[in-house]
Amino acid sequence: MKKRAVVLCICTLSLWAQAARADVLVGFTSRALFVAAPGGNDSAVWGPAGGPDNFSLGNSYAITSSGGLGISASMPGTDNMALETQSCSPFSWCGNFAPGDRVLFTGDNPDTLRLTFGSSISGVGFQMQQNVLSPLFLGTLSAFESANNLLGFFAENGMSNANNDNSAISLGVLDTTGANIAYVTIGDSGNQDRGFGINQLSLKTTAAVPQPASVVLLLTGIAALWVRQRWAS
Repeated sequence: MKKRAVVLCICTLSLWAQAARADVLVGFTSRALFVAAPGGNDSAVWGPAGGPDNFSLGNSYAITSSGGLGISASMPGTDNMALETQSCSPFSWCGNFAPGDRVLFTGDNPDTLRLTFGSSISGVGFQMQQNVLSPLFLGTLSAFESANNLLGFFAENGMSNANNDNSAISLGVLDTTGANIAYVTIGDSGNQDRGFGINQLSLKTTAAVPQPASVVLLLTGIAALWVRQRWAS
């Protein structure tokens, strides 16, 4: 009878681990809400403020957040990115970010941008704009764990203009179950002959929560030792 009870306990723990394995992701369409609700605790700017415009980066670019997190931006193949500054002066980004925002521009191609984090994080947010005025576009954000499993997908409709007024749409994602986001991909739809730009990143970095499987193994070991001791006595 005691043996059955222990086995039932172990089975229950295993079922709990499977249920707890699913991540819970929340999408945000406001940077202010992303920072306030999850308590965003880090940020990263694309290149130094006041840096050069139309600065070609090739297909990869690495920066470090204020809190020391390494972030790598990359494009597939031979696609080239560039750094811009939001300002409707010649050779700058004339869009609807806030004046002075540094913009990472994907170039005029339809490919996705990937952001890979030096260690897994809980959340990331930014604003984006397609590099063509007037038409509607759809901005997309996909979050992945280190094993390349999709954790969540979010999208928002946007309108590109040259108002220079911080009206660019915001996209953000938060994993409420812990720091499990290893990388995200960003894309757009609309004019497939033009790329897009994103501005500074707001980040939520936390220590990863213990994996349920590890907890189950520990409890299973304790239960096994308890059964052995009871049978030996």
